[in-house]
Amino acid sequence: MSKKSQGTSDALSDRRLTIKAVRDLCGGVSHMWIERRLAETDFPKPVKIGRLRFWSERAITLWWEEQDAKQSDVSH
Repeated sequence: MSKKSQGTSDALSDRRLTIKAVRDLCGGVSHMWIERRLAETDFPKPVKIGRLRFWSERAITLWWEEQDAKQSDVSH
């Protein structure tokens, strides 16, 4: 992880997010988009409490940063 990423991750909150908040954080994606990422990629897994699922805001943000880095590597 680069120093920039480390600095970013240190400043990130580790709040627990509902599926709605994750969808909003990911740009308003659908519920199915989240389900597909969970099944097909290394998308962060939720913590289950009863029937509810919660994601780490830090894990979601870091995952997005990794996706951006992968796209940058492909385009260069």
